[in-house]
Amino acid sequence: MKVLFDTNFYIVEGLSGAQPRRVLRGCVMGNVRIFVSDFILAETRRVLVEDFGFQNRRAGLLAKRIQERARVIETPPSRHVVPEDENDTPILRAA
Repeated sequence: MKVLFDTNFYIVEGLSGAQPRRVLRGCVMGNVRIFVSDFILAETRRVLVEDFGFQNRRAGLLAKRIQERARVIETPPSRHVVPEDENDTPILRAA
């Protein structure tokens, strides 16, 4: 099985950690392959710093942890868009 978590999942991990870590541990134990895109990594860092006041270093450490657990993929071109929220389009395309 493959899974791609969106930015919100990683934001919750950065803020509280407990529940997302259990989900991630379950993925690892269940041989679920985790994928992430450069867009999700960048958006996670940006939101943690700009909206939640994280230091760049702390947000960077979370991004590094994500990269250690997940395979970073390139977002392929696609005709699919999310008209209600343009920021969701790269996540849809990565999925």
